[in-house]
Parts: sequence; structure tokens; C-alpha cells
Amino acid sequence: IGQYTTWGNTTTFNFGAGVTVNTVTVLGPTIARVNVAVAQLATIGGRSVSYPTVSSWGTSRMDLFVRGTDRALWHRSFDGNNWSNWESLGGLLGSDPSAVSWGPNHIDVFVKGTDGRLWQKTLDNGTWSNWQPLGGPIGSAPSASSGTVGHIDVFVKGTDGNMWQKTFDIGTGWGNWQPLGGPIGSRPSAVSSGAGHIDVFAKGTDGNMWQKTFANGSWGNWQPLGGPIGSTPSAVSLGSGRLAVFVRGTDGRLWARLFNGSWANWTDAFAGGGVLGSEPAAVARTGGVVDVFIRGTDGAVWHVALGNL
Repeated sequence: IGQYTTWGNTTTFNFGAGVTVNTVTVLGPTIARVNVAVAQLATIGGRSVSYPTVSSWGTSRMDLFVRGTDRALWHRSFDGNNWSNWESLGGLLGSDPSAVSWGPNHIDVFVKGTDGRLWQKTLDNGTWSNWQPLGGPIGSAPSASSGTVGHIDVFVKGTDGNMWQKTFDIGTGWGNWQPLGGPIGSRPSAVSSGAGHIDVFAKGTDGNMWQKTFANGSWGNWQPLGGPIGSTPSAVSLGSGRLAVFVRGTDGRLWARLFNGSWANWTDAFAGGGVLGSEPAAVARTGGVVDVFIRGTDGAVWHVALGNL
């Protein structure tokens, strides 16, 4: 049993067997209320037109990003106790953002620009860079992962419908785009559990979830993982060999699937219901906490912290 909180009104609900939930909290412009099919319209510090993306570089630190109604990048951070105010980081985004961190005080944010190319904005030691173009064209919002300090892998759905990869290493800079096959039916979602290991998930053209893994220096084939699913997946690493993947189901609710040597069955993470206004965005903080963010049908960002996954 967890606790659901909105502006001081509290109710309890069941999130499913084996899942411990701390709190669900309204964070500002965005997530649908659990167990409420039609959310009340609310704006706190602005409104979002995108699904959120989140990164973490410490036990308590989270950085949340959305595309605002002005199409600029907006940012809010959590220090373990409090959320900062929303701040605009500028730009004119052509897609929803993707954020990744490979170390303390360092975040890279990627978007598809209005010109169809990949763009990057970097936070390093408290200072944001200008937007930098990285080529294209690309056919979807990007997804970025990092398995070690100074290394980033960015994945997109190409204009040909297949998945493409672009890699950054701090010693050599950005490499060329590399094709990884497909076709895929959504933007990809990538997660790295360590140096030299990447798992990428996507919604297939058949509506099911598919996985492609890089390990031991080479890519495996695409593997089907069932469905159908209603959104792009959001994947997090729970430690060596363990994964959690979250999706919006075709019923509009939040569903999860866990991997620990083998895949468990799909679990309705919000067993009592509730309609999501976007695909989910998940991040695993050190200490065993997974934070899931969604854009609600009210246009605000909502958050749930999950433990014991």
C-alpha cells in the first residue's frame, strides 16, 4: 500500500504485490492522478507539452527536463529535500528531450531540433553550454545512455525507420552515425548497466516491445518481449544484470516488467487504475530507489518513488 498526495489531500492505493511505494507528488506543469480517470486541470510553475526526462548523478540528486508550451527546454532539480523552481534553458525544441549524466555536476541533454538534426546542451560544473548541432537528419526524439565517465551513446529512430547510434568518447569526440537495423515503431529507450553493456528497447511496428543488447563488443539481434504496449518504453538498470522497464499500456495505465536473469511477467504498477497523459520516464538512484515521472492528463508532471523492485 502506498500513499498518493496532491495539494494536501491524501488517499491510499495498492500498487501491486512486491512493490513498495513511498509517495506520489505533483511537481509542477504535469501526471494523471492515480485512480482518477479525468484529472483536474492544474498548472504549477508553467505547463509541459512533452513527456518528462530525468537523470541522476547521486543518491539524492535528480534533474528533470520537459519541453514547455513555448517549445523551450525547462529544468527542475531535486537535492534530496526540496525541488528547485522551474528554469528555462532556452532553445526551440523539435522533440521531447533526453538527459543523461556520467558523473557529478555533469548532464548532457539531447533533442531533435526544428531543423531535424540532433542537438546537445551540456551542464558542466554548474554552467550550461550553448546548444551544439550533432548532425542528422533524425526521425525521432533521441535517447542517451552512459556506462562510464566520459562516454555517451545516443540512439534515434532514423528517417528510414531503423535505429541509429552515435557515440561520444571524451578522448576522441563524436563518431559517425551507425545503423543498427529495424524497423522500429517508436523512438528507442537505452540504458547501460556498466562499461560495454547497453540494452535498447523500442515499441515495434507490431505494437509489442523489442530489445537489442550490446555486450562483449557486439550487438545481438532484436528480441521480442511481448505486449502490446501503448508507448515507448523507459528502462532503468537496477544493478548488474537487473533491469526494470516501464510503459504506458494500451489501457492508459502504467505497466512494468522486471529482468533478473529472466523476464518476469508484465505487472500493472498502478493496480487501482489511473490514466497517464504521456509515456513514463524512469531513473534509478543509488540506494535502490526508482523514480517514475509522467505527464498527466492535466498537463502537470507527477512523480512516484518505488522501492523493493
